[in-house]
Amino acid sequence: MSGQASVLPNATPRRSRSRVKKLLADRRRAVVLVVALTAIASAASFVGPALIGAVVDTATDTAATSDARRTTVLLIAIGYTALTIAAGLISYVGTVRAASLGESALAEVRTEVFDHALAIDTTTVEQGGVGDLVARLTADVDALATVIRQTLPITLFSVAQLLIGAVFLVLIDVRLALAGVAAGTPAAALGVWWYARHAPGRYRVERERLAGLSSLLLQLYRGRMTVLAHRADESLRTRAVAAGSGLVEAELWTTAARNRLRPAINLSLGAALAGVVVVGANLADEGAVSVGAVIAAALYVLRLFGPIGVVMEQLDEIQQATAAMARLVGVTEVPTVRGLTEADPPHGCREPQHPNAADPDLSGADIAVSDVTFGYLHDVPVLIDAQLTIDAGEHIVVVGPSGAGKSTLAKLIAGVHVPDSGRVCVGGRSVDHPEVAASVALLTQEVHVFRRSLRDNVALGIEAADAAIEAALATIGAQWWTRLSDGLDTAIGDGAHELTAPQAQQVALARVVCANPAVVVLDEATADLDPFAAAETEAHLKTALSGRTVVTIAHRLDVTARADRIVVMDRGRIVEVGPHDVLVDDAGVYADLWRRWTVAR
Repeated sequence: MSGQASVLPNATPRRSRSRVKKLLADRRRAVVLVVALTAIASAASFVGPALIGAVVDTATDTAATSDARRTTVLLIAIGYTALTIAAGLISYVGTVRAASLGESALAEVRTEVFDHALAIDTTTVEQGGVGDLVARLTADVDALATVIRQTLPITLFSVAQLLIGAVFLVLIDVRLALAGVAAGTPAAALGVWWYARHAPGRYRVERERLAGLSSLLLQLYRGRMTVLAHRADESLRTRAVAAGSGLVEAELWTTAARNRLRPAINLSLGAALAGVVVVGANLADEGAVSVGAVIAAALYVLRLFGPIGVVMEQLDEIQQATAAMARLVGVTEVPTVRGLTEADPPHGCREPQHPNAADPDLSGADIAVSDVTFGYLHDVPVLIDAQLTIDAGEHIVVVGPSGAGKSTLAKLIAGVHVPDSGRVCVGGRSVDHPEVAASVALLTQEVHVFRRSLRDNVALGIEAADAAIEAALATIGAQWWTRLSDGLDTAIGDGAHELTAPQAQQVALARVVCANPAVVVLDEATADLDPFAAAETEAHLKTALSGRTVVTIAHRLDVTARADRIVVMDRGRIVEVGPHDVLVDDAGVYADLWRRWTVAR
């Protein structure tokens, strides 16, 4: 059986085990405590069969008086009750500690994967659809959480019971233990061997098909209006049903794997019990072992049915978590856009002209685009040998026909994409550098409003006083916020106070003003505003961003005349650079665009 290949990689089993070992090693004391508590609780709960065997031997001891036998049985009963209570209490404490240990490890993994995902090149994520990454950060994390919160404590206790039960069986009589092992091992070994060989791949396919279905449903939901407008809902519904059927098929294969293992284990335990009883009966008949010992050994084998049954019930969640862990660790193995450190060389970027050239609080920073070529998915280049120098504090506008590469250039300057060749430098440092990344803000036509307060949405990721937030909103002309019922505390976004498209765009613009970046890249940032509101907002922005390096991507040419320089792109190349008046007089690409724009208006 084959499944859809993941675009994002899956970690190898060795790499996943290494990550788990590292998590446990970092919490060594907690691990030791959990193991000790589990072992003590298991030992206390497994003394019962040995005590029952002692009761049988006592009751059949004709040499002892009846009073002595009753006293011994009473003491054994009291001891058994005390051990049962103690086992329950210790098991409870061990379960709580195990859950705490697991939650700590889960939080670390979740944070690590989320932080790494934010730094991955968006091209890599979009190659297979955002749904794959979303499924890893949601469904796969949930699978791990289920195991940590529920399965892990139960499984630890059950495994400990199996080991303790085996030890008690050996202590009662080695010959009885060997008889059980010899009779039960073949069936168990065969079943476990088959399961270990086939089950992991089946669970991996199940997780991948779940991610594929999530990706498809996410795309359909986002484009639902387009689907309905083109009456394509029936054909796309067929695709979704097919993807769902594929997931059901994968789940049936994993269920089949469990169902093949379960009879093998049950057969193994039945054979082990038969081996202990047959050998024990012969030994007891020869007087080599007591009847109580045989009964105790048989009871221990029977007691193993319980823990093994529990482990079998948890196998589904364990395998799901194993596959989920491989997918999560796989995310951390994807190269990130921003990976340089302070010690890294500038990689062709010149040294800053002054110490604070890349300081996030700098009012402006120069930009150098040197021999940059870039293609999405490393396919046909959409930007070819780009050469551009932008002085600190300069405002340029990038124009050109649709598909010329304008937005691609903007994202490269902002560090969203990594050039296939060449270098983008800001303030003398590679845009990959963490400090540079913090000093560059990109605002596109597509904005997102989080379901949080207006205050949190504007001061996104930074500490900002209310006065600064109010000033940022005023700067871009968003006076509507003063009419909100709870002011800055008003919850906005899905399921709360709904903003219009222009209001959402203004919130995004206010974030940029509040963040106070050194470089601002505006990619059609005012496209959703009506012409009058756009002109007013751009005028406010010009004042707010004065002295900063600003790159504006524009389709409307009414903003070009106000720029310091205009960069003209055509078919992935920068073909013209200069002021508005000069380019109009040159009668080139820009002059043609300007003529068509003015005629259309």
